[in-house]
Amino acid sequence: MNLPHVKLSQLAALIHYVPYFISYILQLPPTDEIKNLLSFETSKYWETHYSFKRESTNKKKNISKEFVNHLFLNALVPFVFFYQKMKNHENQDAALSYLESIPAESNSIMNK
Repeated sequence: MNLPHVKLSQLAALIHYVPYFISYILQLPPTDEIKNLLSFETSKYWETHYSFKRESTNKKKNISKEFVNHLFLNALVPFVFFYQKMKNHENQDAALSYLESIPAESNSIMNK
């Protein structure tokens, strides 16, 4: 679900439930631990809303496993790799090991 209001609510929930997320990620914990951190729920309000304007049918707006994998691929791995490189850490490739723990993307571009 890529609706902006829902994504903002998920970001707010992340900041609320895991305020130390960035510093935790930089410690290179196992991917399962990170995925567990990302298994939170948005507030009850968002169970009945897709936007601020009106109510919708009741549905939880959790972060999907596919989105977590997408987050690893496009945000976490590049961020941690760049941070380690800028700090001259010898362990730069540790961030790349996260890529081995997530399935390959499946979309029209990759399928071609």
